Amino acid sequence: MIGGAYALYGLLTQFDTRAVIFSLRLQFLRGDFASWLIESTRWVLIAGNLTAFAVGFALAFAPATVEALEAGGSRWFSERQITKGSDDLRTPLDRRVAANPRASGLIIAFFGLVLIGAFTLILLGIR
Repeated sequence: MIGGAYALYGLLTQFDTRAVIFSLRLQFLRGDFASWLIESTRWVLIAGNLTAFAVGFALAFAPATVEALEAGGSRWFSERQITKGSDDLRTPLDRRVAANPRASGLIIAFFGLVLIGAFTLILLGIR
């Protein structure tokens, strides 16, 4: 917690964007872009230090809460269980396609050829 508080103090009060640009040799970038890049990084570091401070506080004063969070985070999620049955034929269209595979294939092929023709005309610039 002390390290996070010290880093936050430095990032919020003692931070000099121009000095960081100079020390990282980012003068080849446009000034506005380099400043934006460094300021964005600064705010990401501030958010990370705030999170570290909060976690440190929770570890010091509420370890049971952190243990409950870890128990939830350590839970295994099976992809097979989540996606079980997702490839079953359930819609009326799926049943029609399965019942008439030849007609469905011809329809799909026809509209595929229509798309190929349309894109060919667009590519050649014909309207």
